[in-house]
Amino acid sequence: DWGEAVALRFAGRGKQERFKAAEAKLRTALENSGRKPSGPALYAQYNSPSAFPPLRRNEVIIPLESP
Repeated sequence: DWGEAVALRFAGRGKQERFKAAEAKLRTALENSGRKPSGPALYAQYNSPSAFPPLRRNEVIIPLESP
């Protein structure tokens, strides 16, 4: 059971370096807010590889510790 989580959505190709950059940005935002992650990040891609890149939806999701 994950409980609460935060996510950062971005468009484009779901390349590993783009996921790593989005994860770093999300972790910085978490640190600044005082919240703490409770596990590793999950990378999610919602479109087929043939979808037009600007319309692709990707997310980095990080579970949170209970406040």
